[in-house]
Amino acid sequence: MVALGVELPAGDSFVSDLKLLVVPPLDGKSFSELKAAAKVLNVQPACDTRRLKELVLDAFRGQIKTLTPCDMTLYFQNREGAHSQRLELLEEEDALRLQGVSQGALVVCQLATWDRPVSKLGESAYYMWAENQQAFPDEIRVQGGGAPARIGEAAVAEHRPLRTLKNYSWNDESRCMVKLYISAEGEPEALAAARGSEDGRVQADFKEQSLEVRILGENVTYILAINELEHRVVPEECKVKVVAGKRIAITLRKEKEDSLWNTLYRLK
Repeated sequence: MVALGVELPAGDSFVSDLKLLVVPPLDGKSFSELKAAAKVLNVQPACDTRRLKELVLDAFRGQIKTLTPCDMTLYFQNREGAHSQRLELLEEEDALRLQGVSQGALVVCQLATWDRPVSKLGESAYYMWAENQQAFPDEIRVQGGGAPARIGEAAVAEHRPLRTLKNYSWNDESRCMVKLYISAEGEPEALAAARGSEDGRVQADFKEQSLEVRILGENVTYILAINELEHRVVPEECKVKVVAGKRIAITLRKEKEDSLWNTLYRLK
C-alpha cells in the first residue's frame, strides 16, 4: 500500500466511524503534492459509495473539476489484511463496510476524461425510461446464468409466458461502467419474483453488444432484452445483483473506457 505518512487510529469499522485517507486526482503530480493534498474523512460504516463521493466533492471543493458524483470513480486499499494488496473498485450501491473497507483505508479518486455535453434536460440526459423499448423476440432462448435449475424446473420455465420489463432506468455511471436499475417501484411483481441473488431466479446472458436478463416467476417469466447496445462491453465482467425487495442492478463493463453513452441501445 502507498504510504503517505499519515497516522490513522485503529478501530472497529462495524461500530465506529471510519477514518479514510482520501487522495484526489492530481494528474501526475509529485509524491509531495500527493501527500499534501490527501485528507482524512470521517464517515459512518453504513455510508455507501454514492454518499462518499458527495463527501469527497465537498472536502475537495475547488480542487476537483467536476460538478456531479457521476463523473467520479473511487478505489480503496486497506492498510493490512484483506484488500491490502491492490486498489479495489468501490461499488456504487453498497455500504463501505460490506465491501471490506477497514479503518484507515486509502481511497483514490479518478475522474472521467470526457467533456459532458450540455443538455436542456440536465442530468436526465443520462437516464432513460424504456417505455418504447423494442421487445426481444419471444422465440430467442437464453443460455441462463445463476444457480442451476433442476430439469423439471427448466422445462416449466420454457413454457411460461413472457412479460417484457419496460420500467427501468440506466446511467452512464463512470469512465468504465454503465448501470441499469429495475426498481420495486417500477416493476414490483418482477422484484417479488426475483427474491434474492442466492435463489437463482435471475438469469443473465451478456454478449459483446447485447444483454438479456430473465426473472423466473411462478407463472410468468419477466424479460429485459436489448438487441444492440450503443457500444461494446466485456461480457465476463458484466454482472447482475439483486437487493431483495428493492432493486436489481445490472452492471455493464465498457470495452472502451471513457466512451460516452448518449443512449443505451443503438438507434437504427
